Amino acid sequence: MASKKISFDPQTDGSTLRRIVLGILILVGVGFLLNATLMRIDAGHVGIKVKLAGSARGVQDMPVVTGWVFYNPLTEQIVAFPISVQNVVWTSVT
Repeated sequence: MASKKISFDPQTDGSTLRRIVLGILILVGVGFLLNATLMRIDAGHVGIKVKLAGSARGVQDMPVVTGWVFYNPLTEQIVAFPISVQNVVWTSVT
């Protein structure tokens, strides 16, 4: 019977570990980037996008409806306002 040789190459194992660590770091970086540039507008709310810099700064004409919104946190801000209606009945006590 021929025996099979098992070789241990430290250079190959080190590069595999580096690739795994690099992949994890890239995933964490993408997660932080998405967290900083993504906002959810809930039902019953409307979002207003405010541009903070540039020649077109100010409030945008079209409000942001419910859902996920991408924005640049360095030059834009999203402000969420509730749009629910409350009915109050006022009665006089005599």
